[in-house]
Amino acid sequence: LKRMLMHENYKAQPEYVKAKTAVWWDINTCPIPHGYDARRVRPSIESALKNLGYYGPVDIRVIGYLEDTPEHVLRVLSSTGIYVKHGRANGILFYSLMSWQERNPPPASMMLISDKVEDISLALCLRQQRISGYNLLCVYKCDPEYVSILYNTGEWLWESLLAT
Repeated sequence: LKRMLMHENYKAQPEYVKAKTAVWWDINTCPIPHGYDARRVRPSIESALKNLGYYGPVDIRVIGYLEDTPEHVLRVLSSTGIYVKHGRANGILFYSLMSWQERNPPPASMMLISDKVEDISLALCLRQQRISGYNLLCVYKCDPEYVSILYNTGEWLWESLLAT
């Protein structure tokens, strides 16, 4: 289905207000914009979540091939409590997400920052998230051309989220 506009973001349901939120950020498809202060990434993500009523602890992982990201930027991200993992984003994301779900029973929220959320293995895993009690929030570099097959309660464009 061709996408016209991103849908409205929904306020957190009561069971998710104080629940954990895990964030997986694919830095290869959603890099830090040129000139943006890397120290602002974590506060911007947390602010976007709080604006929708998510007040629980936030765990952020940046994943991807990191050769194109300056080392000082990776150090800054790490100093703000963001876990940095080098490797193929989709492979790491799939296994990290499964492992996180095993350790964190619902209710909990998952935020994916990537333009490759719809990849088959990941999509199959995420389609079950709503049934099993996990809430999904998505962030894209640019407005996706097609409607997502994944049910989510929040969508942002990466640069607009960073502006919060």
